[in-house]
Amino acid sequence: MAIAGQAGWTALRPPGDLELAAQVRRYALTELPGRTVTAGADPDRTALARIAARFPTAEETFGRAALLALTRRPAPGVCGFCRATVTAAALSEPAPAPTSPALQALLGRPCRRCQERQRTSEHVAAVRAACRVEQRLLDEPDVPALAARIGYWGELLDLPGAIKGAAIADALRPRRRWPTGRITSVGGRR
Repeated sequence: MAIAGQAGWTALRPPGDLELAAQVRRYALTELPGRTVTAGADPDRTALARIAARFPTAEETFGRAALLALTRRPAPGVCGFCRATVTAAALSEPAPAPTSPALQALLGRPCRRCQERQRTSEHVAAVRAACRVEQRLLDEPDVPALAARIGYWGELLDLPGAIKGAAIADALRPRRRWPTGRITSVGGRR
């Protein structure tokens, strides 16, 4: 029998996030429900401790909310991400992102509500970032509102810096007044 570390043996590598998610999901769905909980013990804390004992990096990889959502049975019409979002709100943690492949492997496919919630939160984050740019430009004394609005839309549409800079410089350039072509008075009389 050969021993690890000798020629021909490779060291065990830690599992990747997707492999870890599959292992934790399999463990939580097959072994956790059948075990008894001691009287007076918190079932959530017990479940997290048992998962942490078997998979030490699971909590830092996925978060407590996702692991607790995995250990609970979702109600009808509720996906794992819906349950994780509610659990995260109760724990005052950020909600898990349904776009993460590792969390999808752990919690399953997100429902349409969760996908829409993710798109909405991404849009709100982009608008907030653009508003911060606009407010920063409005706070400068020599910048007109048009230049600030250009900065807002440039940030929101993720335009390159050169294009935003040229548009803002054009907005800051003083405008020349062109004659209207009308004669308002002749010789001082009307």
